[in-house]
Amino acid sequence: MHLFRAYFRRVLRPIPATDEATQALGISPWLWRLYVVFWLISLGYTVLLLLQTRLNPLRVGFILGGGVILAGSYLGVMLPHPSERLTGWRPRFAWALLGFVTLVVVVFSLSLFDDPAWLWLCICVSAIAGILFAPRRAVLMVTTLTLLCLLVGWVRLGWMTAIPLALLVRGLGIDMIGVILLMRALQRLQRQRQALARLAVTAERLRVARDLHDLLGRNLAAVTLKSALAERLVSVDPIRARAEMRAVEALARATLREVRVALAGYRQMTIAHEIEGARQILLAAGITLSMTADRLTLPPRIEGAFASVIHEGVTNILRHSQATQCQIMLGCTAQVMWLEITNDGGVPGVPPSEPGQGIGGLRERLVALGGGVLAERRDPDRFFLRAEAPFTEEGTP
Repeated sequence: MHLFRAYFRRVLRPIPATDEATQALGISPWLWRLYVVFWLISLGYTVLLLLQTRLNPLRVGFILGGGVILAGSYLGVMLPHPSERLTGWRPRFAWALLGFVTLVVVVFSLSLFDDPAWLWLCICVSAIAGILFAPRRAVLMVTTLTLLCLLVGWVRLGWMTAIPLALLVRGLGIDMIGVILLMRALQRLQRQRQALARLAVTAERLRVARDLHDLLGRNLAAVTLKSALAERLVSVDPIRARAEMRAVEALARATLREVRVALAGYRQMTIAHEIEGARQILLAAGITLSMTADRLTLPPRIEGAFASVIHEGVTNILRHSQATQCQIMLGCTAQVMWLEITNDGGVPGVPPSEPGQGIGGLRERLVALGGGVLAERRDPDRFFLRAEAPFTEEGTP
């Protein structure tokens, strides 16, 4: 008895409908319980019909006792919300089948040998089957119960009563199966939405990491070069050393602004801006830059990707070479936009990169546009970087 009290106390506890699947279904826990209790009308109707027959104290006790047992079985299975049913404990199929068969045998035995009014309890038994079993098995159970109810009802009640009764039995059972299937679909949708949210967070983290790498890599390299130059000039040419330090301050402030813009997600790199920045930084490092470019109007996505290639290429020249010359070429051939950066003074090996950063990050961006990135050593001291992306006359990738 204590177990039954504990079970119903847990089932009847207040449950906030905060689960997205529950909210999407549109049935709060208390509304579901009200719906379940409403269908006890079939049990009440059965009891009223039986109490109109020949009665004696023993039969009255039998009717009321049977009604209480059946009502307890029905409420015990049906009161938990379907969302709890999917995520919580479920009985083993063998025990569920045994309980269902027992209810069916009891109801049809009473209908055949006592009074046909007991057949109305098949409505509650059908609901139990729809909730208790997996959908495919539940369809089989509900169909079998409906056919048995139709057959026995035709014999004991006549077809005028048997057909509406069978429709109610089938309808409520199928309704319960539909609720379970809908809850499963909504929970799968909820899990997919959570997965998409996690992917969006990951993509945003990669974007921030890539943008910060692009911004800080070259600018910090320029700060290092200008600071070292100012240190060497401070005793030889103080005026120029002061100018270099002012340039370092201006570059640091510009970097801070760009970092803030990148974190806000509004940063759009342009080829013109990156070429001008590369020219100034390479000049400060003593590297001669030559530029050859066709006049083209690029879509924002391609221009942003190619600007990142220029940014990363120049950063790698400063970090991983002793270059004296750098050449940047930009053009379009057979609806393919291409960008090439070559430099001398290369050191053995390809500049290292992490996923989402460096050359690896450039490759991810260009592949997303249908293009690619090639980084290789052409001669012992020359490094070659090429990026490609599809391009049409209309300016769309």
